[in-house]
Amino acid sequence: MTKNSASKADPVERIRRIYWYEGVRQATGLTSAYALERLFVTDGFGRNKDGILFNRSTWVTYKKGDHTPKPALVARVDLLVPGSSWEIHHIWWEVLRPSSQRSINSIKWLRQLEPELQILVFDGRDKIRNHDWPQVLEKIEHRASIDVLACLTILVFLSLENGHFEQASEFARSTLRVLLMLGHHFECRRIGSDLFKLYVEEVFNKVQWNEQRFYLDDYAFSQWASVLHLVAQDTTEAETHLMPSAEEIRVMCGVLRGTRGLDIAIAIDPLIGPDLDIGPPRKKVIDAFERALCIHRQSVSSMLPGE
Repeated sequence: MTKNSASKADPVERIRRIYWYEGVRQATGLTSAYALERLFVTDGFGRNKDGILFNRSTWVTYKKGDHTPKPALVARVDLLVPGSSWEIHHIWWEVLRPSSQRSINSIKWLRQLEPELQILVFDGRDKIRNHDWPQVLEKIEHRASIDVLACLTILVFLSLENGHFEQASEFARSTLRVLLMLGHHFECRRIGSDLFKLYVEEVFNKVQWNEQRFYLDDYAFSQWASVLHLVAQDTTEAETHLMPSAEEIRVMCGVLRGTRGLDIAIAIDPLIGPDLDIGPPRKKVIDAFERALCIHRQSVSSMLPGE
């Protein structure tokens, strides 16, 4: 999967490039695109026939997300930074592309994920389970990773295609929880805000059920991801830019599911309100939204003094 500057306007491709670049930079401990180029592209520096020094400066374009590294370079980098090739070629990026044939490729994609996830998702050879999802989703969230995000995103779209709209909302809630748990990692890779915006536009805004939808346009993703990270860091010790450890994920799962107090769980929960696309909401739906909004505001306010 290689794309050049012609795909500069593709938000998924831009995020993918930056994520790869930052992962390589952090793993090597280098601080600049110039230093990375010196390390990986030794023939990118020299003198031309007139004796003038030159530098191809291609790594600056990776840093900005303007160009995609060529397969040969990705393979070369992977020798020094194992796993970097896996990150840039992960099926998650294909799942996120609006033009991808999700319904055709979904089973094939799910079969490329870690075996433990496949055991949880499939009920038989290639049949996705249709029971016990609340318990299964909790187990999936405790495995928070890029594989898990790909898995949950696929399940959201499959549920929407099959007309299982309420189930899609549960998968979407689970997806948001995993995004939050990995949020600090994504912020360190410089994609946090853009990735969340992409999910709002391409995933969450498409989920509508029982006259309701998510209200996430003003959601403070970076703030709540930081809160979760700080709570987890109080109980564990890990390098801050890496994927969270199993213990950190266990703590964050507890926070999101209310075991550390309802205020923080309600404050972080997404707002759910009337789906105005289907017409004026019924009074019952408006009343429920106003109650939820009031409780949400109180929960956020109760957290502010100890922020």
